[in-house]
Amino acid sequence: MSAFQHESLDEDGRMLRTRRVLVLVLLAVAGMLCGLRLLEPAPPRINVRWAERATTAARVREGAVLHLDAPEPKGERTWSYRLLDDSPAGITAIVAHPLVDDTAGIDRGTLTLSPEFPPVRAGLRRIYRSWPVRAFIGWLLPLATVCAVIGLALTWSSVRNAFKDDPARMALVVILGLSLCLRWALAFSGGQLYWPDEERYLTVRVGVAAAVAHDRDGVARAFDEPAHVLFKVIAVLPAAVELLRGDDTRIAAMFFALFSVLNVWLVALAARRLDAGRTVSFVAASLFAMSTSFFYYSRHLFPYDVATTFALLALVVGSAHPAGWRQSVGCGVLAACAFLAYAGYWILGGAVCVIHVCDASNVRNGVRRALLAGVGLLGTLAVTLLIYRVGGASPVDKLIAFASDADQGNIAEGWRLPWEYLWHSEHGLLLLWLVCLLWCAVAWRDVARVRVVRAGLLGVVFTYAALVSFSVVLDEFAVYGRLARQIVPFFCLLSASVTIRAWRACPDRQRTPLTLVAVLVLVIQATLNFNRPLRQEFPREFLLRAEAAVARAGAQEPAIVYAHHLFPTPKPFTMAPGSVIVAQAAHPLQFLPYQYEGFTPNQRDVLRSSDIRMRMILPPAGAPTGIY
Repeated sequence: MSAFQHESLDEDGRMLRTRRVLVLVLLAVAGMLCGLRLLEPAPPRINVRWAERATTAARVREGAVLHLDAPEPKGERTWSYRLLDDSPAGITAIVAHPLVDDTAGIDRGTLTLSPEFPPVRAGLRRIYRSWPVRAFIGWLLPLATVCAVIGLALTWSSVRNAFKDDPARMALVVILGLSLCLRWALAFSGGQLYWPDEERYLTVRVGVAAAVAHDRDGVARAFDEPAHVLFKVIAVLPAAVELLRGDDTRIAAMFFALFSVLNVWLVALAARRLDAGRTVSFVAASLFAMSTSFFYYSRHLFPYDVATTFALLALVVGSAHPAGWRQSVGCGVLAACAFLAYAGYWILGGAVCVIHVCDASNVRNGVRRALLAGVGLLGTLAVTLLIYRVGGASPVDKLIAFASDADQGNIAEGWRLPWEYLWHSEHGLLLLWLVCLLWCAVAWRDVARVRVVRAGLLGVVFTYAALVSFSVVLDEFAVYGRLARQIVPFFCLLSASVTIRAWRACPDRQRTPLTLVAVLVLVIQATLNFNRPLRQEFPREFLLRAEAAVARAGAQEPAIVYAHHLFPTPKPFTMAPGSVIVAQAAHPLQFLPYQYEGFTPNQRDVLRSSDIRMRMILPPAGAPTGIY
């Protein structure tokens, strides 16, 4: 090669490196600008106690006049609001209003807001409200968009070449981006704190505030329960953002949705580590991304996806080939982390460890892997217990008490509930998984030679056997939908390999039409499955919309029907003749997968045979009002 060619190659290399650095800088600037916009503190909150004579319509109407936004009920006629106008005139209007009995968060002597906690939030708000920052803040998102578009434009040639070289990898990037957008849309639409278990996140939020206030006892109370301690540690990050910006559970939901998207990528990576090709890996991730049971929980503040992330990481680490002692210990450590994130997912972590052990080349190596994985698992749990003991807590007693509290549902249906739940959540995807499972039973000799199929089959069998054994056989716990979904990642690994093997066995002329038909069917199924969660409305959001409708109607007190979490069954309600329905929406429990979270078969029958729609009703004169 001539000196000129060497010089040309060096120049091309320098230009490529410069372009990559520029792209990274632009994307980093875009992220920083979005972060600055996200950290803008929300308006301060105050509490308003309305007079007894204040009707629902009057409260909504006067709240708008007084620039009170985002109402949250606090009980005893007291509501929490974001104060959009905190000027002296705005505060005076609230204090002097005839329908306002009392306020909290306002210094009535000086007609100013009381000192806010943490003080840094008020200081940060003043900075954002200053003229130069205020003038610039409106340009943050447009500037971030411009930087991101320029950065992506500079990488377009590389993206195009990468798509030509490896279409599956670029298609996976598209799947991940679409998954993130859908989950963020789900989280932003609300629904947080509908389930009582979501209040564990609120304890973390309180603990972060206690840490800022140097309240050691408050921090200890927040992390007192060891059942989900790792989830709580991770939840400190969104809780800290909320502390700076103001309480908004959608921030936490969008943060935890990142783990759900990460799990899609980890399924593809696990398939690759199990010797699957790029096409099989992409199909496995796509099936997992289409899974409704790993979609609709993204709006809630639950530890399930976080625990799944650690379990899939354990599968990725444990599936390395060849696997040394580090991989075995790492597999055990990550499986323990899955348990520490959510105690109910010990089955998922256990399945991954079983796959790691059974993937050994011989019995001796399998025993070695089992011992090393056990050291990693038990060592991680021992360190956690030791930390609690040093802090003066009794974690074992608390874990036993936590397990004994999980007494809802019907233990006897543990053998069939996973299939009922998966049918109502996945529909056609479950049929595909069962067909592939049947193929594995028939062609078991082929299964033994394919690592990814063998791992998927082991995961399915172990997970289902554990659910049945500890419910029906040992009578230890009832099976819920959130436990049944642990089987989904293994079904995706198994079915991806089986379907691609069947596709490759077809004649070349049939592959293209079969691919188009399969993609069309799966996209239609995923669209139908995702449609209901994306359109769901929850009690908090429904009440805001319904009360605004009551105010527009100029009505008096309405009857609020089933606009809360129904458990175990709804109270009987009969609408009086002449009543007018001002607003209505499907109750969250009419989404059938939700009915597999602690409800017995009889309770599910009652929910399905009753009209449990959320309704805001204007009864005729003399008819009772209230909450049903």
